[in-house]
Amino acid sequence: MQRPASGIHPLLERYRGRDPAGKIIHVILDNYGPHKHPKTRAWLGRHPRFTFHYTPTSASWLNAVEGFFAKLTKRRLRRGVFCSIVDLQAAINRFLRVRFRSVLHVSRAIMRRIIASLTKASLTAGRCS
Repeated sequence: MQRPASGIHPLLERYRGRDPAGKIIHVILDNYGPHKHPKTRAWLGRHPRFTFHYTPTSASWLNAVEGFFAKLTKRRLRRGVFCSIVDLQAAINRFLRVRFRSVLHVSRAIMRRIIASLTKASLTAGRCS
């Protein structure tokens, strides 16, 4: 779904009022179109502490990264109670261990098959027909 370029201004105004004056605010956009809109360019001209950064058009890998952080937030962080930064880090590390345990197991199994296949191929290639 494409958002109208003018739709970004209320969000920017909210952050402009919330963050301390003089602090540079970096905004990452996944849509290349909004910055071309004259209203957006005029707004950026009036608010130079905002800096826009755009994801590359062919950056589908960013969707996977965004999905990972969404899962982390939904499954571990949202509604969590963390008494310290150490508690928060421990919760994130537990999530990572559980999340990647199955991935590592599958990856190791795949690597064993690949190595076995390569070993078999190299032994077969050494034989004379």
